Amino acid sequence: MRLSQVTDGLRHPPEHTPNDHHPQPASVSIDSAGVVSLPPGTDYTLVITLPHDGFRFARVVVTGPRPHTALSLWRECAEVHCTTVAAEAIGTSNIHTGFKTTYNAIYAKMVGDAYLTHPIFDNATGASQLYIVLKDAQIVGDELRLTFHNLFGGSAWLWVKGQALLF
Repeated sequence: MRLSQVTDGLRHPPEHTPNDHHPQPASVSIDSAGVVSLPPGTDYTLVITLPHDGFRFARVVVTGPRPHTALSLWRECAEVHCTTVAAEAIGTSNIHTGFKTTYNAIYAKMVGDAYLTHPIFDNATGASQLYIVLKDAQIVGDELRLTFHNLFGGSAWLWVKGQALLF
């Protein structure tokens, strides 16, 4: 039993709609397939403009170019959750390691991980060609910023596609 009213301070108009209190999430596409070359050891920040500012949380689902098998539509992929604080980002990614075998790992900035994903975001599709990782993810104002890092000793082309759901 509550002794006093608990509220978040938002006011509803007399003829309110379901989204007056909790705004509807927004969805944005991510596509930077083969348009940016990263020199060895460098970062590149992909900036996705959001419909407005005020978002506090994003669920980002992205894929690299490498399919799990030659005839498969499944790709190596990652899911990243981020906020307005870069140190709160956490990611899980999936890579193909052999016939009917995958490897999953969770990366978290809050425990000191340097990256958020496996190196799956380069346009090379060979099994040993693992060059570009997602290093950071953060919401800044009306932008979603995804920072990629090239681990390779040569230049590598960024290849990433996906979707982000923002709250």
